[in-house]
Amino acid sequence: SAGVGRHGGVYAQPLSAWRRAVLSVISPCCRAGLFVFGFYRIKISGKLDPRAALLVPNHVSMFDLLAMYWLALPSGLSKAETFKLPIIGTIFRALQVIPVQRESEESKREATERIMRFARSRAEGAPRGPRFPPILVFPQGTTCREEVLTMFQRGAFLPGQPVQPVALKYPWKHFNPAFVVAGKGDWFLFRHLTQFVLHLEVTFLPTHVPSEAERHDPALFANNVRAELAEELGASTTNHSYEDAKLYRFALNLAERTGLESNPGKRTSLASRPLRGLELRAIKDLFTASADGHAHYTLDDAKQALEHFASLDTDHDGYLSLEEFAAATGFDPQSPHTERLFDFFDRDASGRIDFRELVIGQAIASPFSTSPAEDRVRLAFDIFDQNGDGRVSESELRALVRFAGQSDTSRHARATQYQLQKLLDAARAKAGRQADGQTEQSASSQRGGQELRISWESFRALAPRDSALVSTAFLALHPEPGAVAAAAASGLGAGRGG
Repeated sequence: SAGVGRHGGVYAQPLSAWRRAVLSVISPCCRAGLFVFGFYRIKISGKLDPRAALLVPNHVSMFDLLAMYWLALPSGLSKAETFKLPIIGTIFRALQVIPVQRESEESKREATERIMRFARSRAEGAPRGPRFPPILVFPQGTTCREEVLTMFQRGAFLPGQPVQPVALKYPWKHFNPAFVVAGKGDWFLFRHLTQFVLHLEVTFLPTHVPSEAERHDPALFANNVRAELAEELGASTTNHSYEDAKLYRFALNLAERTGLESNPGKRTSLASRPLRGLELRAIKDLFTASADGHAHYTLDDAKQALEHFASLDTDHDGYLSLEEFAAATGFDPQSPHTERLFDFFDRDASGRIDFRELVIGQAIASPFSTSPAEDRVRLAFDIFDQNGDGRVSESELRALVRFAGQSDTSRHARATQYQLQKLLDAARAKAGRQADGQTEQSASSQRGGQELRISWESFRALAPRDSALVSTAFLALHPEPGAVAAAAASGLGAGRGG
C-alpha cells in the first residue's frame, strides 16, 4: 500500500545485522556526493544519540538528505511516488524508508503506525535484539531559509518518543544554497553547481525526551522542539506551513503565466509576495470542519480564490482598490453603501484590500464560518442598507431579496421570502407596541403609511446568522460569476459540507 504494494512486509521487522552492514556502504557514498558538489569540509558538533527514535533537522537544501544519510544512515519518510522509480525505490525499501501520500488520509495513518512501531523498538525497556533505525523526518515538510523555521507538522511527534533535533547551517557569502520557491529565471541548480566551495555545519542537539504534557499534546511537543532548533540557528519562527509554500508557488506561477512577474529570477520570502504573510492554517481555522472531519476550506479553494483575486486586480498592484471592488460587485463606487462594504473587507483600514483580507471576509460570509455570529449578521445588514443611513427599509430588503433571487434556487428563495416576511411582521409588532408613539432604538415604524425601517439592533435580534435571509445578502454581492464575494456565497471554501 501507499505506493509499495507487496513490499509492505519490509516494515514488519528490523533488518538483520548483516543486511545493515551491506547497506553501510551508502554512508561513504553520500559523503563522496557531498564532496563532488563542493562540500569539502563539513563541521560537525555533538553526537548522534542512540536513544533517539527520530531525527528532526531543519530543512534547507536538497543536500540535507545526503548529510543525514552520511552521518546516521536512518530510515525516513518519502513521497510514495518515489518508490516507483527504478533503483531509487529499491534503495528506499532496503533502507526501510516509509512511503506516504500527502493527499491520502489512509496513507498518513499507515505511515504514523509505522513511525510508532519504529520508535518503540528504540525506546527504553524495549526487548533486546535488532532495532529499527532512527527515523529521519523533516517536520517542516518543505525547504526553507535557515533563518526562518516554518511550522512543524505533528506526525514525527505523535509517538511521544525521544527525538534529537539537528541544526543544519549553510554559511554563505555570494550564493544562498537554500532551496526555496523560485521563478523560472532563477537558474538555481546551475548556480549551485558552479560554486567552487560550499559550507555546511551540522549540530546534533541534546535529545529531547518528551514530558507527560508533550506526550499527550503533539503540537506542544513539536513547538518546543522547534524552539530549541530556532535558538541554535538564531532563527525566527512562523506559522506558515507546507501548504503555504505550495500556495506561494502557485501565486508565482500565476504571475509568470500572466506576465505580471517583474523579476521572475528573484527569490524572495513568503511575506514579500502578494500573499503578504497569509497563513493558510489560520484561514482554515475560520471555517468549521465537516461531519467527516475534513476542512471546509482547502488549498485548492485558496488557489481558486487567488485566481479570482488576480482577475479582479486590474492594475496588477496586488491590491483591490475601491474602484476595482465596486466593478467586481456591480455597485456604484461613489455610493456610501459601497464604501461601507469595502471598509468591512479592508481590515487594516489601509484603503485597499489584499488577498488575505479578501479571504477573511469570505470566511465571515461563509455559512461554515467560525467567526462571531454578529460579524456575519452585521455584514448582511450593511449589504441590505443600500442608502447607508444605518437602517434597513422594507423596500431595501425586498429589492435586494428579489435581485438575489434571480440566481437563487426556488427552495432557498421560498425560505428567504418566508423569513423576510417573518422579520417584517416581528419588526412591525415591536414598533406597534410603543405606547408613546416614539421610535424605539431597536425598530422604527413611521406613522401615516410611511415605510417600516429596521435598525441594526432589531435586525441583529431578529435575523439568525445561518438564516436564508442572511445568506441571500451575500448572494446579492456578486451579480457576475467572477465577483469578489462569489467564493463566500457559493461556498468556495464551504461547498464540501453542502
